[in-house]
Amino acid sequence: MGKSGTVVLGTNKTMEIRRTTNGSLVCTSGNYGQATLAPVVDAATNRVYVGTTNGYVLALSATNCGLLAVASGPGGPALVAYGNGVVAAAFPNASKLYGYNTSLSFLWDYVYGVSGAQEPRFINAGVILLANGHYIDAVSAYTGDSLWYHSLSYNLVGRASAPNDGRVYVSDAGNNVYAYNVSDGSLSWSRNMGTTGQLMGSKGQGRVYLTGANGKFYSINSSNGLTMCMATVGGSFNSRAAADSTTGSTYATNTNGKTYKFSSSCATSWSYTTGQYALSGPAYQQGQPSVYAVGSGKLYSFAK
Repeated sequence: MGKSGTVVLGTNKTMEIRRTTNGSLVCTSGNYGQATLAPVVDAATNRVYVGTTNGYVLALSATNCGLLAVASGPGGPALVAYGNGVVAAAFPNASKLYGYNTSLSFLWDYVYGVSGAQEPRFINAGVILLANGHYIDAVSAYTGDSLWYHSLSYNLVGRASAPNDGRVYVSDAGNNVYAYNVSDGSLSWSRNMGTTGQLMGSKGQGRVYLTGANGKFYSINSSNGLTMCMATVGGSFNSRAAADSTTGSTYATNTNGKTYKFSSSCATSWSYTTGQYALSGPAYQQGQPSVYAVGSGKLYSFAK
C-alpha cells in the first residue's frame, strides 16, 4: 500500500493503483509484462517496485504509474522486495539474487544455489531472507554476502515471518515451528504444533500467529513458543494472517469462504462470508482503515 491511502494491484499485463477509501482508480501502468506476485511500495518516495515474468524489475510512480526505471536480470521471473535503500530481486530460474539501488542500478549478485526460492524478504539490520524447500539463507543487503544458512529436515510451509523483533520464524511440513535469531542464525526455540500452517509475527506484541491447516488459529508467545490462546473455526486456513501491531488484532481467510478478525484473546470479533472459496490474503498496513482480500477475480475491502 502507498502512503496516501492507495492499494497497488498487479494484473495480467498492467498495474492498477486504487484509493483505499472507495476503490476508485488512480492510474494504470502501460504494458510492461505480467507482474509476479505483489508489488512493493516505498512509502517515503511513493515509488512502486515490481518484477515481471519476463525477467524485468520496474520502478513505477505511485502517483501516475509512470515508468521511472527498468532493470533486467539473468532471465525468468523476478521476485522483488525493497528495504534499506536496496531493491532485491530473486531470479529462481537462475538461482540468483540481485541487488539494485533505488534507481535500479546494479549493486551486487548472490548465487543461492537452490532453484525456486521464494520472494526475498527484508528484515532488520539490513538482512535479506531467502527461504525455499528446506533451506533458509540470510544475505547482507549492502554487500550480497551470506550471513548464515540452515537446512531443515522438512520443506518449509509458506513464507518466513520476520517482524523485526530480532527473530525469524518458519514452519515446516513436519508440523514444526522454529525461531532463529537474526544476528547469527542461532536457534531461539522450536516446537511441534501437530499441524502445518503459515506464520505471521507482530512487532511489539510479543506474538507470532499460526494459521493452521487443521482450521485452528494459534497465538504463540514469540519468546518461548508457548500457545497464548487458540481459536477453532473449521475448514482450513489458506494463507498467513495479517496483524495489527497496535491493537493485537489479526485477520485471516479460510477455505470455508470466510474472512475473520480475531481479538488479542483469539475471540472472533467479526467474520464475513464472501461466497468465494480459498480467498488469498488478507493484507493490512498499519494506520490504514481497511483490510484487503482477493478471490475469484474480486478485491474485497473490509473496515477493520
